[in-house]
Amino acid sequence: MAIYLIETQQNSDSILKNLLVQLLRYQKEALIQYSQTDFLLANLPQSEDVNLYFVPIILDDKTKNYLQLIEHIHHLDNQSQLVLVTNNDANKESLKAKWPSVIVLNKNEYYMQFASNVEMQVNYYFQRKYQAGQNSLIIKDRCRLMKIPLKNLRYIESNGMHKIRFVGPNLQYEFYLPLNQVEVLHEDLLRIHRSFIVNKHAVKEVSRGKRMVQLKDNTLLPLSRTYFSEVIDDLEQVCQ
Repeated sequence: MAIYLIETQQNSDSILKNLLVQLLRYQKEALIQYSQTDFLLANLPQSEDVNLYFVPIILDDKTKNYLQLIEHIHHLDNQSQLVLVTNNDANKESLKAKWPSVIVLNKNEYYMQFASNVEMQVNYYFQRKYQAGQNSLIIKDRCRLMKIPLKNLRYIESNGMHKIRFVGPNLQYEFYLPLNQVEVLHEDLLRIHRSFIVNKHAVKEVSRGKRMVQLKDNTLLPLSRTYFSEVIDDLEQVCQ
């Protein structure tokens, strides 16, 4: 697991670099910088580890090769975090439309907001790093840090406004986080709907026809068409 800053002479960002250096100073984590994109692609990590890539990018006629680089990273290391840093909201919307699952930040918005967003991505990386191989979720938002044992968790629900609820026996915690940052925290978590993540060991039965997931406490959750093919085999396996 590592944090990368990918820059070219045309797309360099001293503000971003200084922010990352400050954030990593006390974490015993190195910032790996690349300027030669061919060398980067030849050495992309081929493992299950999660990496964090920051890529400054300005959309113009010179960025075609850089867009291809982002596509390669997204394809070759698709379990990792990819954060694109651009210079205005129009570019931000264009990049977000091309890669909906990628984080896109505007470096020219209010500085404290930009710094906070960069810090959030770094903190999220360390959450995933420290959680590898553990039987608990370490959840952190801007207000608190909490450890939630997986054995106590049945499912996670979103209200669509980045407010999520962790549900289980004697368990009702709420955090302000997007679901897509939670679903990747542990291999036992399966995204079954845009509003639901389920702990696969809490599943009792799954219905292909009705596209419903029944938990061991008889709670029924929807299994959407979007996620069906990705999770149906795992769900049926834990029900055997």
